Amino acid sequence: TPAQYEQGQSKVIPRHLRLSNNQNFELYVRSSSNYFTRSGIQSNVPANTLEVGVSQAPATVPLSTTPQKIISNGNPVLDQDVDIRYSIPADKARNLLDKDKTTYTLDVIYSFTAL
Repeated sequence: TPAQYEQGQSKVIPRHLRLSNNQNFELYVRSSSNYFTRSGIQSNVPANTLEVGVSQAPATVPLSTTPQKIISNGNPVLDQDVDIRYSIPADKARNLLDKDKTTYTLDVIYSFTAL
């Protein structure tokens, strides 16, 4: 909609990840590529158009092939569900206006490290 291009948009996916670790940890996110694909072919839509973060935190990070930290010094957990926010900020949404109206895909990879 016009409002989504003007204001950006955000969607929270409840219980998108489940974490278990008996030590403090950090959670990272990265993309499989620097660009989205369209029908299996690389497009000119950069991965950093999409930003990802934990829904309880105000900040998101732009996707790139370099892992970006979205949880720092997390406490030990057992089967904790994590809600993830996917966002396209307004300035990046405007860049999508001239793109073909189709489905764009990108693999999003999560990893975590015990501290």
